Amino acid sequence: MCALRWHPAVRMLATALILGLVSGPQGAAGHGRGSRGDHAWRLPSHSFERTLSWEDTNSSWLMGSATMAMKDRVLLMPKVADRGALLWSKKAIESSDYELLFTLSGQMPKDSTDQDGALAFWLSPDDFAAGFDEKAVITRAMNSAEKDWKVGMEDVGLKLLSNKPNFKGLAVVFLIRDGRQTIVTAWNSGATSFNAVSDLLKDSSAKIVNSDWLHFGTQVKVRVSPDGSIIVSKRDFEPGRTPGSVWSWAPDGEKVEGDFSLTPEHKVTWKEEAPAGSWELLRGGRMNVTINQNSYLLRLEGNHAIQEMPVTDKPGVAFYGGKGVEDVPWQQMALFPAATIKREDGGFFIGFSGYSGSKSPMEAELNTLETINHDPNVVGEDIGDIQEAWKEALEDEARYVDKASQKEALERLAKLLGEHVAQGEKLDENFRASFAQLESRLQDLSADLANFLAATEAWSTEKDQFNPEVVKEHVGKVKTLLTQGKEVHNAKFVQVERAATELKDSQGKSQMGEAGKVKVQAVVEQTKLVKESAAAGSTQSSILLLIIVGSVGGLGYLFLTRMRYYEKKHFI
Repeated sequence: MCALRWHPAVRMLATALILGLVSGPQGAAGHGRGSRGDHAWRLPSHSFERTLSWEDTNSSWLMGSATMAMKDRVLLMPKVADRGALLWSKKAIESSDYELLFTLSGQMPKDSTDQDGALAFWLSPDDFAAGFDEKAVITRAMNSAEKDWKVGMEDVGLKLLSNKPNFKGLAVVFLIRDGRQTIVTAWNSGATSFNAVSDLLKDSSAKIVNSDWLHFGTQVKVRVSPDGSIIVSKRDFEPGRTPGSVWSWAPDGEKVEGDFSLTPEHKVTWKEEAPAGSWELLRGGRMNVTINQNSYLLRLEGNHAIQEMPVTDKPGVAFYGGKGVEDVPWQQMALFPAATIKREDGGFFIGFSGYSGSKSPMEAELNTLETINHDPNVVGEDIGDIQEAWKEALEDEARYVDKASQKEALERLAKLLGEHVAQGEKLDENFRASFAQLESRLQDLSADLANFLAATEAWSTEKDQFNPEVVKEHVGKVKTLLTQGKEVHNAKFVQVERAATELKDSQGKSQMGEAGKVKVQAVVEQTKLVKESAAAGSTQSSILLLIIVGSVGGLGYLFLTRMRYYEKKHFI
């Protein structure tokens, strides 16, 4: 049987559908992000906005050292001395035509002349996450005299900013040199070892640029082309231009509704009206602003500001100076020629690592990361159990030539979509089961905490002895619950007995048959049995209450006796 032949229209449909499957709605991600075209899409396992979720770090990312996911950003390393950064992707980028864009922000110490910290971005064919043994690092760190994570990393051979000295791939290192912020870009095939950042600076092939990178926000772009060439660029957000600037606002991202301006007094003017609302710049290239009496969180990208909050299907876009204004240019920092990346290198992994510094620490944050695949013939990353089927569908170079083969292609595509939906439903069922288990565990935890709380309240820290009054109070509450329950039950039984009696009288007056009288009498007898059972249950509850009171009293007596024994033994 001949192989399947894909017509360009079918290939386009498959690409578009997989775009929706793996990426979902892109919203604002399409505005101002690199050079995404009609045949490019975002790789969700290698991208995030604002921060990473638990599911992301569990399945797609390795996070270690002092790196942690915050509410609105990923904190790579805090402004604390001797802290490290470690963040690596667990999945490879499986494409030869893609670009990465990430936004850095942070805080540099006022005295940066004595700064020995640095931050690095890695693009490597080595799967760092698979070979990283965190337990071995911690063991070596705890056995060292310094009890330092950095020592543990160096002991396992990760000496170059928590990476191997003979790393493979691209390194973009952000540091301070001679009191100036500097960016060093280098490519290593693994043949050369760099034991320290200073060794990279001495390498003749390294590209060194003096440029600010740690401040309000810096966006970095790494473009990998099919011929194996690499271009590394950056651009800064310009908070200094914001006061007094004029922006055009398009609520749906396309049609401009009007202009607003930001006053030096941090007020907002909408369509020449009186200033109202406010605006505030945030780290990571973000801005809180009130536009036409509505509050928004915008993310600055060149001459665009894209709506992040509130989340909508069509996020709004603010255009600096108007919709047709030229975008903020990129500053090229490094260019590596064709064949720098070879086909036999396979997929590449993304990584961030660093060191905050020993004396004057710096704080670094990762605010956004986006990986865009430009190769329409590959998915670009592992998307689960149906990965191979999608790859086969997209990588087939042949063509469909008739309606029958077109139908065959669409049927196959529908089958793939059905399998994807089934996989999603299975994941949904697993999630529901896990959520139910979590709810049960939380209930058990709540009960345990209530017991511990009651035990804690029964002990008087002031008198350093057992407080019987607290236990008495709890017993009184139990008695109240039992008494109230008895009263409620008795009231219900009285109502049932009255209704049965009334039913018997009314049926007797109506001269009901013998069978009806038997049924009514059975109901009356059953009511009496229920009443007697309730009375017996009430008696049992009273006995149980007395047993509880007696047991508590006995325990209290034993406890006091033991305390007096210890007091005599140790203090008399």
